[in-house]
Amino acid sequence: MPLPETMGPENQVDPRRLKAMGITLLTCIKQAHRKRHLICGMTACAEQLKRDPETIMLCVLPEDSGNVADNIHQMLIEAFCRENFIPILKTSEPQKMNTLINKLSNKNDIDATCILLQNAKLGPSKQDEALCKFHNDMMASPHPMPYLTLPD
Repeated sequence: MPLPETMGPENQVDPRRLKAMGITLLTCIKQAHRKRHLICGMTACAEQLKRDPETIMLCVLPEDSGNVADNIHQMLIEAFCRENFIPILKTSEPQKMNTLINKLSNKNDIDATCILLQNAKLGPSKQDEALCKFHNDMMASPHPMPYLTLPD
């Protein structure tokens, strides 16, 4: 099927759903931080993925960071996650994600170029399940995975 046919208005993701998933992603990040299930930074994420990829529920990567080295590392982490069936979501505003992570950590120097949410010991929350369902729905659809926008 030619690309223009698959990208028609009937195949676009509902903007309300994208907005809701951005809010859900924010909630999941906050929950993971509270429960100490949030791993931030390219190096820390790569180490965790190498050591124990089965503990990861979701990988969150920002859109192009503008840094070539970060982009290469993100591509490698994305490839590893795909190889290990770890869902990947991307955000459209890297600076917003960086601000959120630094605000949650009460620091100004936390690396938010990659974020991993670990599986909760008591099982996934409803928000975790909603994000994973969204990922699976998008992977099964004919259009590319959309970027999520974190709310203000």
